[in-house]
Amino acid sequence: MKKKSIAGVALTIILVISFSTISYTQSYRRTITAWFNNIGVELDGEVLQLEKEPFIFDNQLYMPIEELADHLYINYLYDEEEGLVKLDTNRLYSEDPDTSVIPVAFQKHYEMEALKRQVAELQREVELLQDDRFPFQRIASVSEMEEYLRENFKNLGDLNIDLRFTQLGQDKYYFNAAFSNDTTQWGELDRRTIENWVDDILYVTRKLFNPNAEIQGSIKYKNITSGTIYASYYTRGNRLYFDFKLADHKESQEVDGVKVETNLKKSLKYYSNEMFNYQVFVNKNDVDVIVNAEKQRFDDWSPTTKMQYLKRLRTEIFEINENVNINGKIIDEVTGKTLLSFSIVNNQIRSADLIVEVEEYLNKNYKDFYYRHGFDFTYKIYESFGDAFEIVIEGDFADSDEEWQDVEDDGEYSLRQFIQKSFRYVDSIYDVDIFGELQDENLKSISNLEYYREEDHSQRALLPIIFQ
Repeated sequence: MKKKSIAGVALTIILVISFSTISYTQSYRRTITAWFNNIGVELDGEVLQLEKEPFIFDNQLYMPIEELADHLYINYLYDEEEGLVKLDTNRLYSEDPDTSVIPVAFQKHYEMEALKRQVAELQREVELLQDDRFPFQRIASVSEMEEYLRENFKNLGDLNIDLRFTQLGQDKYYFNAAFSNDTTQWGELDRRTIENWVDDILYVTRKLFNPNAEIQGSIKYKNITSGTIYASYYTRGNRLYFDFKLADHKESQEVDGVKVETNLKKSLKYYSNEMFNYQVFVNKNDVDVIVNAEKQRFDDWSPTTKMQYLKRLRTEIFEINENVNINGKIIDEVTGKTLLSFSIVNNQIRSADLIVEVEEYLNKNYKDFYYRHGFDFTYKIYESFGDAFEIVIEGDFADSDEEWQDVEDDGEYSLRQFIQKSFRYVDSIYDVDIFGELQDENLKSISNLEYYREEDHSQRALLPIIFQ
């Protein structure tokens, strides 16, 4: 939660405090001067959020024991009749390991975590056992995962496949494959067949080995290390993105690639003060476009401008032939490095690179929400099936925080208007319905989010937020 910036200036206040001692049979009153210096409290490196601020009196620091007791795992009781503050540590800090609670608490914690992992593994096992497409096997290493894939994914259609599965990072893995058959058999494969084959590999890797796994790699001809690349892929979130090798695509009679390229060079040479050059390759009904651009100017474009350019590109290609799928890259004309990858399938423009830029824009411009108190939001965007996106918003607060409870009690309208503005920005670029979830800092679900166009309205809107 965003901390209020309060100047650390000492404030003098007059406090009237009641004291009870053994020497007095009744409470007595005394006027004191206390100093408030905006004092914070840190426990084991974590700043505590205290309702009552510590203060200084007579050069001594006084702190609210009733709040500290919870953080220190001790019981606190003020017995007014006896004039005593009673603290019970439950032998938490006992030096005797047989009676101290600390080792027991840690042991219980580790046992709980181990049980959670076992439950997650059993759930994955049940899911795979219910899916009879793939045999179940307990896999504990990268080499075991590679062996499983070799046994169960050795064919792609009629192609014999050699494959490698290696670790790239914590949850990232290289999956590379090669086929030795004649390339005409590759050309006979339906594109969807190839994509489904790689998608199944990601599926079993997550079910059997690592639920957070992300794979990337390529399919090559003849040699798995130095062969010609025919397709490459990478993972983002729960989705795989494919790039079918541009240079290996051959022209066919179905689409006139020369005509498409000529039209682009004529009609879309300039856009938003930027100059472009084009190369077009055709493979059956797929058009692959390489766009050369000046990096600095293109990087300065907003996500909105980049999407408008892609829509214009789609229009120019569809003027020649609208029954095509489009795959493309915008590359730096100097270095040849990819600035933006994109695809247009079934008239829908998709780009993982552009999604990243839109996320960054939301996290910069729609981060700060204020209702009596300040809150920070973080956005994550996922492309779903059909004309819809999924957006998960994570807050920097706990659902039980009193400041957040103010929002749930009285601030639903303000919160809805704030989130709706961010969704409308995404909608203005992609023209999609949006579904998602609002979560607290512990990833606890606070509310589902639904943003779509109702039948009697022309503009999409965020439905009222119902807190869970």
